[in-house]
Amino acid sequence: MSLRSVLAALASSLALVSCKHVGSADRQGSLGASEPRGIAAFTRHDRFVDAKILPKGTYLAAISVEGGRRSLGIIDLANRKVASGFRPAPQSVGDFYWANDTRVVVELWDEEGTLAAPVNHGEIYAVDATGGRGEMIFGYRATKDSEYAGGVIIGRLRGDQRRVLIQTAEFR
Repeated sequence: MSLRSVLAALASSLALVSCKHVGSADRQGSLGASEPRGIAAFTRHDRFVDAKILPKGTYLAAISVEGGRRSLGIIDLANRKVASGFRPAPQSVGDFYWANDTRVVVELWDEEGTLAAPVNHGEIYAVDATGGRGEMIFGYRATKDSEYAGGVIIGRLRGDQRRVLIQTAEFR
């Protein structure tokens, strides 16, 4: 697959991830302004803030921003369709990494409160690329082996498809 076709698939797939459902009233011709005009075209926030392709090149994961919340979309590049998505509530998607060929690990960020920037409380969630099934794998709300600690993903472990390296800090 050439770089041009990968970029075309990325652009069309990311457009699919960020599309909103159009109601019946909108289909009858009462569509609002789709593109900003004037200075708004230069001052709007980015719709996509981060994207990472699986090392094998079969999936693309991208963070999109809607309504101030960050969500993760995973696109199957072979058929150029959305494979899954992850929209945590009330948190947002923070940094993310490919753990293996079918799983993404995501740091959850809290955006509530008085701080201007999102806060990482050390919760880590794992999401399957093919179906969106996931689970909290680290943090105080984790279902298995929960610890009263926070973690930050350091990276993948070479040759290990089931584990990632996490730096931890206890909340004591």
